Amino acid sequence: MELSSHQIEKIGEAYVAEKLYREGIKFARPDIDEGIDLIVYTDCVDEGFRALPLQLKSFSGEEFFTDQKYLKIPDLYIVYLWNVGTELQTRAFGMPYSEAEKIVDDHGWSRKNGRYVRTRGTSTLHNALVPFEIKSWRSLFWDRKKHKGRCTRKSK
Repeated sequence: MELSSHQIEKIGEAYVAEKLYREGIKFARPDIDEGIDLIVYTDCVDEGFRALPLQLKSFSGEEFFTDQKYLKIPDLYIVYLWNVGTELQTRAFGMPYSEAEKIVDDHGWSRKNGRYVRTRGTSTLHNALVPFEIKSWRSLFWDRKKHKGRCTRKSK
């Protein structure tokens, strides 16, 4: 049975939720989706309260998408999930949204109505995304060198 794009999206959200839970990262879902799918946050004493908006793009294949409407969202991160809902291993790539737009610009790829869409993986796309493959979700959002991956909470 082929999965619908809505089902792929839900499976992708569950994949990300599991990864965030496993790394002890808190998140919330906005009531209304206006370009932000999740808000990841930390409330560690040594880091203070920090929150970052996250846009998820889940695909059953190897796709890449940008839309310049997302540039209006400060500090937005984007995560691309490949092979979602298939027997292949899911791959995750994450970056500040401005980096996704920079990939399009650096390769001279053209946009239509502010959007860029690539519906199949190519060696050029793979090479562009390799540096952004997620090894640690915590280090994607917060600099581990500065925060050393620790979280000290206030005692109650």
